[in-house]
Amino acid sequence: MLELPSQEFLVQTHAELIVAMVFALDKPEVQQELAEPLQEMAEQGWGDLAGAIHHIWQGERNLTALAQGLNEEQILIVQAIIDSIVHPETLELFVNALEDNELIKDQQAVLQTHIHLIIVVILATLQPELQSRLTPVLNDLLQTKWEVLVDSIQALWQGERDAERLTADLDTRSALIIHTILQAIESNDNLYALLAAFMHDAEALLEESSIIQPQSLALTVSAAILYPNLRDELEYYLEEIALQGQHQLVTAIYCLLDGERDAEVLQVDLTEAEQAIIQSILDNIDEPEQSDDFSISDLTLH
Repeated sequence: MLELPSQEFLVQTHAELIVAMVFALDKPEVQQELAEPLQEMAEQGWGDLAGAIHHIWQGERNLTALAQGLNEEQILIVQAIIDSIVHPETLELFVNALEDNELIKDQQAVLQTHIHLIIVVILATLQPELQSRLTPVLNDLLQTKWEVLVDSIQALWQGERDAERLTADLDTRSALIIHTILQAIESNDNLYALLAAFMHDAEALLEESSIIQPQSLALTVSAAILYPNLRDELEYYLEEIALQGQHQLVTAIYCLLDGERDAEVLQVDLTEAEQAIIQSILDNIDEPEQSDDFSISDLTLH
């Protein structure tokens, strides 16, 4: 069987290919369906691997014979296919990896779509005085038939931390939202990673739209001021805002990063909406002391 390092590599990169080729064994109709992907593989320079797969389907199991013309990576794929045919536990490894990869994709999709909701729920969980201000957010969720998720969020705010109880009646998407919130509450490392993802999501929003969400911007800048090790994450975000034409706002934010705290100075020449963003940032950073250890509980939502 494969050595562990090779398995780890293949699990990360070729699990779908390996499982599909093993599944097609002795199934001519499935092999026919895979003819086009194998042709595409050949056109991309992996013709020898496609040929080796056909030989495996025809019964060849000798690795030396199958490896002719293959590079090291392709040989590992062929060996994994053979091992998966001979050893069911090896096939199970790749099947499980495939399922895990799909779960990761689901988690990433949930994070990208609902990250602002996740952030504000975390804030309100850690700072209960904010919860009443999020009533409109929960009402919006109720309007979109997420009543069960709202129930779980309210239970979370009341102190419930058991994942099974919180997710018992939730669909997969809602359960992933609750799990993400729980992980962030339990670990500052998870909080840091979540906020970094939040910043990248904000960058994507800016690339697709000229509309900047004021709360997202205020929260992101506040975190970068409180925790200097987050500032690199902020740079591209600010560049995109400048490209949208809000140069004065970006200048004010850089002044904030450099230590300016006088609202009148910072808000000169800003629009009313931009002034509100600056004021929100100032409110966020008014009391907490700077720290190298990121904790979202130090931030408030304005």
